[in-house]
Amino acid sequence: MILDTGSSYTIVKPNIVAHCRIQNTDEEYQLETANGEVIPVKGIHLAEIRLGNSTFRQEVFVADITDDVLLGLNVMAEQNFILDLPQRVLKTNSEEIILNFPKIRALPTRTVKAIEDVEIPPQSEVVLEAICDDSTEEDETVIVEPKSENLLHHKGILTGRTLTVRKNKQMLVRMMNLKDYPQQISKGEPIGTCQTAELVVMQKEVPRPAQLKKLPGPLQEIIKKSRPLLSPEKQREDPDVGDIAQWKIEGKERPAWQEISNRSPTFIGYWALWDSLAVENNLLKRVWESPDGKERNYQTILPRKRVPEVLRAVHSGTPASVVFGAELRLPIDLISDRPKKEEGVNNYISHLQDRLKLTHAEVRQKMRIESDRMKTRYDLRANTGGFQVGEKVWLYNPKRTKGKSPKLQKSWEGPYTVVTRLNDVVYRIQKNPQAKMKIVHIDRLTPYQEPHPNEGVT
Repeated sequence: MILDTGSSYTIVKPNIVAHCRIQNTDEEYQLETANGEVIPVKGIHLAEIRLGNSTFRQEVFVADITDDVLLGLNVMAEQNFILDLPQRVLKTNSEEIILNFPKIRALPTRTVKAIEDVEIPPQSEVVLEAICDDSTEEDETVIVEPKSENLLHHKGILTGRTLTVRKNKQMLVRMMNLKDYPQQISKGEPIGTCQTAELVVMQKEVPRPAQLKKLPGPLQEIIKKSRPLLSPEKQREDPDVGDIAQWKIEGKERPAWQEISNRSPTFIGYWALWDSLAVENNLLKRVWESPDGKERNYQTILPRKRVPEVLRAVHSGTPASVVFGAELRLPIDLISDRPKKEEGVNNYISHLQDRLKLTHAEVRQKMRIESDRMKTRYDLRANTGGFQVGEKVWLYNPKRTKGKSPKLQKSWEGPYTVVTRLNDVVYRIQKNPQAKMKIVHIDRLTPYQEPHPNEGVT
């Protein structure tokens, strides 16, 4: 008899109850094993089960399984049995039954060592080649893990848990240096252990129902305050959003440029995004689609009057609080606010320093985020395709003549012909066979388009 904590029902083989009458079920039951195999249920039988000195009757499924009896969780729930895994006993009402655990073959653990001397830069991660300390020549899939007692961990070097392929005794291992200075890993130094992976389960997309998580307190407060302001009525009152929202609700076509050319720049910006606007719950929203088009996110368009409040909430303070550590006091504040209790100079300076430190940390964090965003946008515009030899290009070479407006002067000259591609970003170009060659960076080049035969001055 096998006690299976992964089975919710007790199952027996047909030969165990061959002399008994099996009750056929009106419903069709199917059992699914751990590896996904489906086993049909042949029937249900009210069996008499004896465990130690305890005897009881229990409904069981009859199916073709490997073991004679699989004792499921329904027995422990109905008979009030308790499974004590640390003590390896099953506690019934009157006794404790000792359980025998099947012996599991332990996989051999091998030491992973660095092949060569490697220097890891500060606060960086590297992928280095390593080798196992065994004589096995076969290629295999292994799991690399850090050693339980590893001197590298005390030095601030971590070994990443990795599933990798071992070929010719070599494998790739991820290492990270957490310190602010470079560190050295010597050749032959143990950096982890590895075991053979017997089973690799491929990831599957499993649909899950959406789960609404509780929002943090500050976000709940912002939503509570902004809910009455983000109403359809507030959007209709806004001069830039109201008309477009009404036209979208009524299903009208986008008006012509002549009809809206005298409106505000904000209104014209929304007019240009007409195809990316949608109405949801009577609110005008901007639609953002993923590159593959499978995911759509909706952003509520905020009325102009609410923009300053949102900016203050997002940036964790106003410009005055960021610079001076305190909000500006307006005349209305002097009239309505009660006079505050005076505090000593030392307390005031201490509180001011704390506020400035906190504000400085928040502003620096947002500056880093914005810097990364600006770099990403710049990289999108960067020319990464490169040019081929013989291709014609324009060269950015702004020349300024004194007394002439820069708007009336040419910034691009050419066309030039690409003579040699020195590397991915540096090219040798030439304007004509008699001209002198130039070596320029790719950022100063742009493709040259041949003029259409019908274009030109007549």
